Amino acid sequence: MMAGSPADTAGALTGGVRRLMEDHWRPDHGYSVPNPGTYPHLWLWDSCFHAIIWAALGDPRAAQELDAVLAGQLDNGMVPHMRYGGAGPDTWLGPLTRTSSLTQPPMFGHAARVLSDAGIPLSEGTLAKAKAGLD
Repeated sequence: MMAGSPADTAGALTGGVRRLMEDHWRPDHGYSVPNPGTYPHLWLWDSCFHAIIWAALGDPRAAQELDAVLAGQLDNGMVPHMRYGGAGPDTWLGPLTRTSSLTQPPMFGHAARVLSDAGIPLSEGTLAKAKAGLD
């Protein structure tokens, strides 16, 4: 392979993406943070895209990331747009603790489809939560 070839560039890019994802992965929480200093929490859309990236890398953490998104789901099916990662009351915004009281469009449905298409196994529980979030 010639230096600077498309395959060489793609390999370097993939390696850089993997290093970035590894640096932002929080194994104790099961998700990636967008920015460890500024945004140390789980954000709905960010984590859905992180799951898609993990799937593109062929990494089973894709399913863990999507599970983490849906772990904050409320009884009424709403998936909050943030789960506060270890933060206390000074961070909680709104009437709920540990999650925001807002949501975003259900990107988790798209993420579940992409993961499934990539051959990343999703549990029945994950699929049921994703469906409940769309109902």
